[in-house]
Amino acid sequence: MLPSKLLLVGPAAFRSFRCLWMLEELEVPFDHSMARPQSKESKQNHPLGKIPSLVVNDGEFCLYESASINTYLADAYNSKLVPQRPRTSTTPGDPEQESSSYQSFVQQRAKYDQTVTFIMTEMDAQGLWIQRKHESLSKLFGKSPAAVQEAKRQFQSANQVLVDQLNPYLLGADFSAADILYAHCLEWAEEIGWAKDDALFEDNGDGKLQHYLRQCRSRQAYVRAAARREKEEQAKLKYLREKAAATRNPLSKI
Repeated sequence: MLPSKLLLVGPAAFRSFRCLWMLEELEVPFDHSMARPQSKESKQNHPLGKIPSLVVNDGEFCLYESASINTYLADAYNSKLVPQRPRTSTTPGDPEQESSSYQSFVQQRAKYDQTVTFIMTEMDAQGLWIQRKHESLSKLFGKSPAAVQEAKRQFQSANQVLVDQLNPYLLGADFSAADILYAHCLEWAEEIGWAKDDALFEDNGDGKLQHYLRQCRSRQAYVRAAARREKEEQAKLKYLREKAAATRNPLSKI
């Protein structure tokens, strides 16, 4: 039975964007909470108070970690964005599982799992997140220029592996949920300035990575998700301007 109600928790400015993009790809109805990390709502749905999380059917089922959420969504809606078991397959031990179609599915799913795990560990956790902790959030976690420099080297090494895998997408001819994770990480790298001196991001010669990014960003689901993200950012800036104005002129609150 398909989920009757979906709630995505977490603003689009965070990793929640990956899940927002996935939901737009599936074109399914969902609600979206702007709850931030460590908020009461975030702590209700994630043991560490992080985002994103996905609440299904008013709490009947709850899931966190962006890669897990997107894989679940694809499976729940039988989407080809994640390799799906052939419909002819039944139970373990069934002769049908010896078929070439089933074995092909097993290999494709394993490749998907490998790629997603690689992105989340080698590129996100050991690269981008280290920069976020020890540079962008250094007031909380402390500055560590050496760690950030090593994280950047790690990101570049991981990125080379993934660029070599593109054909033209990570799993071959078709766009997949793995591409959502990868494209988001590439955008993150652009935002923190890591793309400026990285030859892989250059749009000359082969230009393989930039062509890939253009293809991902041209998808209508991405366009819709990006519009949501921009709307949230504009609302946030408006709130901050109004707050700053009220601080300068306390009488404006009366």
